[in-house]
Amino acid sequence: TRADAEGWLSRPRHATSVDLLIFRHRAGDCALVGGIGIDADGEHGPELGYWITPAAQGRGYATEAGRAVLSIARATLKLPRLLSGHFIDNPASGRVLAKL
Repeated sequence: TRADAEGWLSRPRHATSVDLLIFRHRAGDCALVGGIGIDADGEHGPELGYWITPAAQGRGYATEAGRAVLSIARATLKLPRLLSGHFIDNPASGRVLAKL
């Protein structure tokens, strides 16, 4: 929901975290469809997290953004390991993570 997006955007940021927005660009139109980032202070190490608005799910946005963030994690941040997970009732997110 919009409230979920606003909550994610307004949460406290850490100096070592990466937080990016995902936008859809189509025919001169641009719309926020999600967010992705790395929480460097995750409980078990650096953690990848993302969300995609339901209307944009299943269109490859999470996979494309995930690949870009993995490149940042490897090349720029030199992270040897990045964790992530998904809720059991969200197998589509599990498929995104399997691709990544």
